[in-house]
Amino acid sequence: MKNSLNVCNCVTSDSLTKAIEIFCTQYNNAGLTEEGAQILCENPNFSNYLLEGFRRFSIMELGYELVCTILGNDFISPEEIMKHQKGIIYTDKQLVNFKETIPSQEILEWCRRNNYMLVAGPNRSMSLSEIRNLYNDYFLIEEASHITRKFSSRDTINPEWIMLRKEPIPGSTSKNWDTQQGMLSKVEVTPNIAEVAWGIITYKVIRNVDLFLSTYVRTSSFDSDRMNIYIGNLDAGLSLYDRYGGRSSFGPGLALSAKLKNLSELSILDFSDSIVPSHLLEVKIEELKLSKRIMTVLENSECKNVGDILNLGLAELRRYRNFAEHSITELKDSLCSIGVILK
Repeated sequence: MKNSLNVCNCVTSDSLTKAIEIFCTQYNNAGLTEEGAQILCENPNFSNYLLEGFRRFSIMELGYELVCTILGNDFISPEEIMKHQKGIIYTDKQLVNFKETIPSQEILEWCRRNNYMLVAGPNRSMSLSEIRNLYNDYFLIEEASHITRKFSSRDTINPEWIMLRKEPIPGSTSKNWDTQQGMLSKVEVTPNIAEVAWGIITYKVIRNVDLFLSTYVRTSSFDSDRMNIYIGNLDAGLSLYDRYGGRSSFGPGLALSAKLKNLSELSILDFSDSIVPSHLLEVKIEELKLSKRIMTVLENSECKNVGDILNLGLAELRRYRNFAEHSITELKDSLCSIGVILK
């Protein structure tokens, strides 16, 4: 009869102790005899593998703690993806690379404020057709013809972090391409079809939440006629379209992603609270639903939109006699609800 293994007292590091506890549980569940366990432990290859596993466990645990605190469920690690998808297995080198390339705290907080999720890409570069092979049940059956098109194998998502906006940019529906591009901040780019599909499906598989439901969003992928490809998340599954038409009553929005390889070329200052997309700067003060007292102060200050409020600044607003702290709080909360921080 086998004895339960208990070696947790052999280490002092909390993270390694946790790893040992997990290993002990797996060992006991495996039903190994004491003799079989001894043979394993005496094998130098097994010992090296075990030590490397402990090292990786402690590194990953520490590396993801801050991300989970800031983004919560909007962070999906490669470990979670491996757990839920048998066809995805990351190498040790890839797992370490993901840990070492986690975006800075400033960027993570920018993602949280702007409704972005941070998701690990697949273990290899994948096209839309390869994603379809893994997650066939998440696509509409009639999309098979689109999957064979050239763009479905040309554009890929890579094994790196991808930051994807979880909804179309407000006000971007039924706008042409040039207008939508003007609504991007300087740290945002439009993702390709594979990147959006991977983000939507991964979030659904792991978080059981549907993104872009009942709407089409435009991607940077295009067909042979240079028409942008749209992707929509309908009740029956993902749908693709290259000439937006009568499949839905919703107009196409604009899905946005900011990938790490682009972000690394930018200064952290690009992600400060002062960077506000142009379409938010143009929001009229009447749309903020503020109290009459605040509206009077803003009108007397010749503030007509959010941009004017930000130019005026918090310090100047505090100078007004009738603008007490509760008014400041109300204004800041209203601006925060549309993703703007008043300093």
